Amino acid sequence: MPVRYLETTAASGARNLTWVALNMHEAESPVRWAINKTGNGTFAADVQITLDNILDSTVSAVPFVQATVNVSATTATFNAPAAAVRLAITSASGHNSITFRVVQAGN
Repeated sequence: MPVRYLETTAASGARNLTWVALNMHEAESPVRWAINKTGNGTFAADVQITLDNILDSTVSAVPFVQATVNVSATTATFNAPAAAVRLAITSASGHNSITFRVVQAGN
């Protein structure tokens, strides 16, 4: 089952976007993420993954940094098994609109 996710948010300070559940049955399927920033501000963020089941409300997901980002547009792919991925904005100033896209191919 493919996973496709898109979120655009205004960012003027630190915050975490929602975890995006990945298809664990396709754990070796590449996950492609992309970040695009518009606006006149600056930002820094971490793309985080977790091995924990985010669909279980009794579990607190432990994040691991997959990549650190501080440019206006970037994209990358990872093949590591992961249960979920999210964008954690670690700092932002000015007026920013940040779009986070996630695609995981699958059968």
